[in-house]
Amino acid sequence: MKLGLLGDGQLGWMLAEAAQRLGIEVRLWSAAGTGTAVRLCPDHVVAPLDYAPAEAAGGPSAFDAFCSGLDVVTYELEHLSLGLVEALAKRVPVHPAPAVLALAQDRWLEKAALAAAGLEVAPHAPCADRKTLEEALRSVGYRALLKTRRDGYDGKGQWRLDSPEDFERLLGAEDAGHFRWPASGCVLERRLRFDRELSLVLTRDASGAFAAHPWTENRHEHGILYTSRAPVALPKAAAEETEARLKDWLDSHRYVGTLALECFEVDGRLVANEIAPRVHNSGHWTLDGARTSQFENHIRAVCGLGLGSAEARGLAAMVNVVGVPANPELLARIPGARLYDYAKAPRARRKLAHINLCADADAALTSALAALEALVPPPEPAQ
Repeated sequence: MKLGLLGDGQLGWMLAEAAQRLGIEVRLWSAAGTGTAVRLCPDHVVAPLDYAPAEAAGGPSAFDAFCSGLDVVTYELEHLSLGLVEALAKRVPVHPAPAVLALAQDRWLEKAALAAAGLEVAPHAPCADRKTLEEALRSVGYRALLKTRRDGYDGKGQWRLDSPEDFERLLGAEDAGHFRWPASGCVLERRLRFDRELSLVLTRDASGAFAAHPWTENRHEHGILYTSRAPVALPKAAAEETEARLKDWLDSHRYVGTLALECFEVDGRLVANEIAPRVHNSGHWTLDGARTSQFENHIRAVCGLGLGSAEARGLAAMVNVVGVPANPELLARIPGARLYDYAKAPRARRKLAHINLCADADAALTSALAALEALVPPPEPAQ
C-alpha cells in the first residue's frame, strides 16, 4: 500500500514513521523539500501547498506525479489549499474528507458546526470592519478575542480586547495602517473564565469504530501549547456527553482519521473551542504513554487496517520546546524524559521539539514535569 501525505513538518514526520512501521510506503507533498519529514521520505513531490492543479500547463505536473500509484491520501495540517484536496479526492480516496477540512479552515463555520453537533460554544459574532465589530461587541462584550476567520494558529491572527480603550486602540492602529481587516473577515469570541484547558483526541475508521485517547489537560503560554498531561479526571457526565455528541457528529460526516477537540472546563461544563481534523500537538504524549499512538491509529484508520487500543499505559506528560533548543545533557538527568527533535533551525516561537515523560504515580510525574519545565522555558510573547 502507498500513502500520499500532504505536508512535511513534524506531524508528517511522526505519521510517516508510523506508516513505515506498518509496512506502508509514503510519498510526501512538500512545500519546499526541506521539512522535517523529508529526511524520512525520499519519495516526495515539491510544490506549494496552495497549488492549484488547473494551473498546471504542459508536461507531467506535480499533481500527477504525486497521485501516481497512490492508494489513499491524508494530510498533517489544515492550512492548505482546499481546492488541492478536492482535486485529489477525484483521483484518490482522501481522509479526512474535504468537507470537514473546509469547516476547520473557517472559524465561523467551525463554531456553527460545533453548535449544530450539540456542543456548547462561547458567545461569538462575525465582523469584517469597524461597524460590524461595534455590533459584535454589543452582543459578545469587551472581554473578547478578535480572531481571523482563516489561517490563524498558535496565537497568530488574534487580538485581545479587555475594554473600550482596547477597541479605540485597534481603530487607531487601523487608521495608522498597522491593522488591516483580513479579506475573509473575523470572529469576535468572548474570553471565558475557565478552570482548565482540555482536549480529546480520538480516531474513527471507515467501519464506524472509534478509539478515544484519555482526556488531556493542556497549558498554553502566549497562544502556544507548552505542556500537556494525561489522563486527567474531569466531570464524568460532561465528558461522556461531549464525547458522545462528537462521535455522533463524526458518524454523520463518515469521518475517517484522527481528530482533536479542544475545550474549556467552565464550572463543571465543557465548552468546545475548536477542532483539528488531524493528529494534534496535545496528543504527542501518546507516542510513549498509550498502547497505540494517535499517529499509528490515524494511519490505521485511513489505510483500513483496524484501530489499536488508545488506552493509556500509565501517566504521561509532554513539554513543547519552543524557540530555544533543549540541552540533551541536562535532559538526561530527568529519568524517562524522551526528546523528539524536529531538526528545525531555532526561531522565536517556533516549535523545535517535544519531550515526553511517563510515570506510574502522580507524584513522580509531577516532580519530573516540574524539573523539565525548569529546563525548558515557555514560549515567548509574540512581538
